[in-house]
Formats: sequence, structure tokens, C-alpha cells
Amino acid sequence: MYVEDLKKDFYEFLAGKRVFLVVHYDIDSICACKILQSLLRYKHVSYSLAVVRGLEDLKTAYHENCADVKYYILLNCGGTLDVIEELEADEDVTFFILDSHRPTDLCNIYSNGQVKLLSLPDEDVGVPHFHDIFREESDEEEEDENDSEGSGSEDRASKRRRLDEESIMKRRERRLWEENRDKLVFDYSQFTYYARASAIRLFELAWQLNKEDKDLLWLAIVALTEQMLFGKIENTQYTLEIGPLQAHANRLQNMTNDTDVLTSLKIAFEKDLRLALYRHWSVEDSLKYSMFTAVKMKLWSLRGDKKLHELLADMG
Repeated sequence: MYVEDLKKDFYEFLAGKRVFLVVHYDIDSICACKILQSLLRYKHVSYSLAVVRGLEDLKTAYHENCADVKYYILLNCGGTLDVIEELEADEDVTFFILDSHRPTDLCNIYSNGQVKLLSLPDEDVGVPHFHDIFREESDEEEEDENDSEGSGSEDRASKRRRLDEESIMKRRERRLWEENRDKLVFDYSQFTYYARASAIRLFELAWQLNKEDKDLLWLAIVALTEQMLFGKIENTQYTLEIGPLQAHANRLQNMTNDTDVLTSLKIAFEKDLRLALYRHWSVEDSLKYSMFTAVKMKLWSLRGDKKLHELLADMG
């Protein structure tokens, strides 16, 4: 289930509780973890932390701590699988999941409260309705075989034929429902993609709590930039996300304090070339090892290498 109010149902809910942070090893996860750690310190929430690379690491981290910890926060992991089934979790364990990987597992979306998703519902595209995916198993009523003495063999045969017809219709309806369910699940889960960065979601929580600063904003910017540079999101989504971050940067820039003066901390938005480490490498190395230019000029071929040197000659 989705958490509608992060401040009340997540942040304030964890006050005074011991939690366990499970963090994926990518850049967005690290940035999101740093933001969350800053927020947890304000509430004096005690926590432990583990970094995972896959399902086996997640299982190990859970089973090593399940006896002592009942609240788990999963950052960029666990969202695409049924964590209750995979981890064989007890009923008194609660998972808070903030995962940018998509699609989100349907069992997590329709959980009765043991799994709480911190992402926004509109980030999951094409989620099937609950009744199209889950169906309660109704036990067939046992037939009363105590027929009255006056009922004849013809009545019993007629009743049996009617029950057989109803059973056939029920099996047919169930088969059609299962075929439709399988199609919906396939259409929903056949493609993988990325939603907005988890660090941005947590920075918005920090802003809602009036605990944001330039350091947390920078972490959100780094997470979004990583998604864009590695092709996890499209340019249109990057443009939509960068607008609010730029507004936050302008607002925080006008809110100076002693720490900012001492560290000369400043965030400015400028258009830059999408070349890998061109401020640290030579121009040739940056062009050679950037994905866009390498693919565009086919630098793995002799002709591409010749194009690169011609470009460098034209640039002077």
C-alpha cells in the first residue's frame, strides 16, 4: 500500500522505534540514505544499516536482524519482488520501501499494511485493479445428501445434471478470469524502467519538515544527474525534475548562514557538456570515453578513430 502522508505515517511513526536501513549500492541509494540519516538524527531514531547487491544479501540482512528489529526501510531494493514471501517475514514486521526500480510488485502495492510504499502512486504505470488480479477462493458448499424419502431417482438425476452444468460454468468463468489475469500481469511486468530518484522524494520530505539545506539539495541533484547520465530516465523527465530543484537552489541561496559563509557553499545551475570527466581528463580522452560521442562516431572502428582526430584538428 502507498503511504499518503510521509510526515505522519512514516517519519513521525518511526519516532522512538529501532529501524534497520537496507540500502542498494547505486548512487541514488547512497544519496537517499544520507538524506534519510540526516532526518532520522533529528528524531533521535536509532538505526542499523546494511548495503545489499541482490536478493541473497537482502535475505541475509533480514534474517540476521529479524529477531531484534521489526521495522525495515528498503532504499532502491525490494520494490520489484514480493518481500513478504521472499523473506518469509513475520506478521509483526513492517517494511517501508522506497525503490526507483519499476515495475513495483503487485503484492507490495495491494499489501494490507505490512508493506508500505513511500513512492507516489502515479509513478507506477498501468497497475491492474485488485479484483482483476486477486480472487478469493470460495469453498464449494458440500451438498446435502439427506434426500427426503419421497424424492425419486429422477429428481436426484435432474439435480445432479444441474449441479454438473453449474460446475462446468464456474470452471469456464475461472479459466477466462485466469487468462485475463495472466495477460494483465504480463502487460504490466514485461518492461522494466526507472521512476524518479529516491533521493528527490526524501528531499521533498525534508523540505516539508523544514529541515532542508544545501547539502541535502546537492545529494538530490547528484542522484538525478546519475539517472540522466546513465540513461535511466529520459531527457523530458530530467527537465521536469530539475525545475523544482533549481527553485530550491535559488531559495536556499538567499538563506545564508554562518556555515555557508565558512564553507563558501554555493549551488549554481549551468548548462554543461555531456562529456565524461572533461574537466579532469584531456579533451581527447573525454570524447573517446563518453558514451554519446563513442557511439555517434563509432570510435571502435578505424574510421571512427579518424573522425575523432579530424574533429580534434578542427577544434585546434
